[in-house]
Amino acid sequence: MELIVIRDVAQAPITNMVQDVALWQRVEASPDRAFIRFYDWTEPCISYGLNQKPPKEGACVRRPTGGGRVAHQPGDITYSLVIPLSFLPSTQLVASYRWLSEKVVFALAAVGVEAFLRQESLPEYQDKRYHEVCIDFPAKYEIVDATGNKLIGSAQRKGQFALLQQTQVFGVVPMTFKEALAKQLQTGLE
Repeated sequence: MELIVIRDVAQAPITNMVQDVALWQRVEASPDRAFIRFYDWTEPCISYGLNQKPPKEGACVRRPTGGGRVAHQPGDITYSLVIPLSFLPSTQLVASYRWLSEKVVFALAAVGVEAFLRQESLPEYQDKRYHEVCIDFPAKYEIVDATGNKLIGSAQRKGQFALLQQTQVFGVVPMTFKEALAKQLQTGLE
């Protein structure tokens, strides 16, 4: 499976979401390759999950994936991954989330960042409807630092033939992480 790496310039929030949906639709129509798209924001905004109500304040954009609200700033490390379901070890969302999170942890280790895969959700985070801000609720298989704080947050949406995962890095991570992640994913897709 070929993984195509896209390094986009900073774009408006709505343009970033449109680009992610376009890639997902492309792989849905022709599930013969995967894409990882690193992108930036031209302005601060809040993205909110597909099933959330929009925030009452500030510039905001709806994501095509689920999850909680995420504050974005120019310069953040944000990426989307679009992968054919046939190349995942499982089409179950939780299993694919875990598999992809493991790849991210390995990529972080390769650039000297200590990170862990959370093995269980805390009881107070079981019902995410009451925790609207993504960084506030580290759930099962999310990536956390040594103190248990969420380091990276991701949300997924599964189509008939492809998975879209959108990810925001919350902690300080070297830019070399992007190359390490692309390499880790390519290895996992071979």
